Amino acid sequence: MSLLDDLKKQADLQKGQEGEGAEQKKRHFDAVQAALKLVSRYLSELAKSLNVIKPPVRRGFAVEQTIKFENLFAVEYSATDRRQTIEHKDHLREAFMRFRWISEHPATVMAEKRSLATIQRLREDLESFGLRFNLNEVKNDRLVIERGVFAIQNEIGAAVTVTGDWETGKIRLRLKNIERLGNFDFHYVADEIDNALLDELAKLLLGQPNRFRAMGKHQQNMQTIPQVRSVIKPVEEEIEESQETKKGVLSGLKSLFKR
Repeated sequence: MSLLDDLKKQADLQKGQEGEGAEQKKRHFDAVQAALKLVSRYLSELAKSLNVIKPPVRRGFAVEQTIKFENLFAVEYSATDRRQTIEHKDHLREAFMRFRWISEHPATVMAEKRSLATIQRLREDLESFGLRFNLNEVKNDRLVIERGVFAIQNEIGAAVTVTGDWETGKIRLRLKNIERLGNFDFHYVADEIDNALLDELAKLLLGQPNRFRAMGKHQQNMQTIPQVRSVIKPVEEEIEESQETKKGVLSGLKSLFKR
């Protein structure tokens, strides 16, 4: 075989591999679009129904052992999605459903911290959960902060966010401030997203018995790891206070749509 024949063979092989890769990406893309369309429709209808029915869904949350939000109830469900335009056509990236946990009373939850470290730690935790608060930093005669008084609004934003990865065909479903404060992620291949899964998600949102956390191969094969650190104060913190008193993917997809 001549050198030219060998080079042509290598070129043909590479073209075949690239073609197979492009087809695989197109299959992933189509599967993600189908899954997100189903999720978007389901969440939209779910939000509309819940706003009419107004089910008595109530929960309690704790930032830490001494900061608790009790007897909150869910209101104002809304659903939407995020799209991206490629070759003059919109394609789904994410689908959302949002609502709020509110309380009849009181309007705020008060908390006091007596060291710079614990003030900063609580501030970071509240910001990570999306909780709104006012902080009054009390200084001594030397203008050194000696304590911080937090007035935390007794209202918590919650969300279900479903995000598709066009390149891999994977779906991430994130629960924010639903059963506990923080973000908790669940992972699926696009074909696992169906009405049965979404029905179990709806039961979870309504506080009903459900199989949601056990559904999907990823959840079945490994324990789901929360994506937010624990905020229950360790013993040493209690002691401390007392002592102180994808660009590449997009370009590839564009080439597919030109085929």
